[in-house]
Amino acid sequence: MKTIIQIVERACGYDHLRTEQLTLKNPPFMDLVLDVLYSPERTLLRIGHYGVQNGDLMADPEMIIEILTDEGFNPLSNRNDYIGYYREVDESNDDRANQKLKRELNQFLLSWDRNIAAQGFLDAMSKFKPGEPSGSQSKE
Repeated sequence: MKTIIQIVERACGYDHLRTEQLTLKNPPFMDLVLDVLYSPERTLLRIGHYGVQNGDLMADPEMIIEILTDEGFNPLSNRNDYIGYYREVDESNDDRANQKLKRELNQFLLSWDRNIAAQGFLDAMSKFKPGEPSGSQSKE
């Protein structure tokens, strides 16, 4: 998750993403959107690509990731609206199926992180200036 962490750091960190949504434009790829969801106990990063179909916002994909204090991470969910896919880790259950899902989400996240780097989103951060409409949008 090296690329995603670098993007967050260049965007002024997780605290900034609690109040500002980061939207990175990098044509011809779908915009990359990051924000932090409200949670008093932990930092939950939402990251996704989004498209529109019949007027509806569609995740392609979207993940929610718990950021751990030791610079680790814990993927909690993954969805892709175009194919009707949604998987969420049951944090109260530590059975084999749940452990397998955690590994699958972790593998997907690491693969997606490499794709984000290969598609040049980290380079797109060089154009980012907090507060500008093309880079960051206020949460409403």
